[in-house]
Amino acid sequence: MTLDGLLFCLRLRNDILISEHEIWWSSHGPNRSMQRALRRHKRGVRVLLAWSSIATCPAPGLHRPEWYYKGDGTFVCSVCERIKVA
Repeated sequence: MTLDGLLFCLRLRNDILISEHEIWWSSHGPNRSMQRALRRHKRGVRVLLAWSSIATCPAPGLHRPEWYYKGDGTFVCSVCERIKVA
């Protein structure tokens, strides 16, 4: 599974990506292929979380008004950015 595929599956299942090592699973429960993909792409996930990328935003429906364009094709969630700092 690619990194984009992993992020897409997380969003479809309403799972929350906590870190490059941890996922909070929804009521669907753990998924082995997603766990393997997370281990495989842990560096990329770490970077996206550090940048507060909209791809890793746990609540896009609620946070979308707070998204902004940072430049170089990068969109950032300012709510996730504030949560990360706190």
